[in-house]
Amino acid sequence: HYTKVKKLAKQLESIRDGISQSNWKECIDKANQVLKLSSDPSSHAFIYRAHSSLCTCMSRGKYPAKDTITKCTEVLDAYHTS
Repeated sequence: HYTKVKKLAKQLESIRDGISQSNWKECIDKANQVLKLSSDPSSHAFIYRAHSSLCTCMSRGKYPAKDTITKCTEVLDAYHTS
């Protein structure tokens, strides 16, 4: 479990690096890797960060608006608390 968490944390660090360097493709690639590694429901914090990062990076990069809106809507619907 520790090894998996360590790997996920490293991927999140890569996502932050991609955002700070405006490397949207790297950000999206790393976020998708986090989602693949986070099949365990107890990894919900990592899953949330990955989805949120996908929304951020897709909206800042030159990705189709329809895909970006769909992804961001999924994030808002999944994590919205009233």
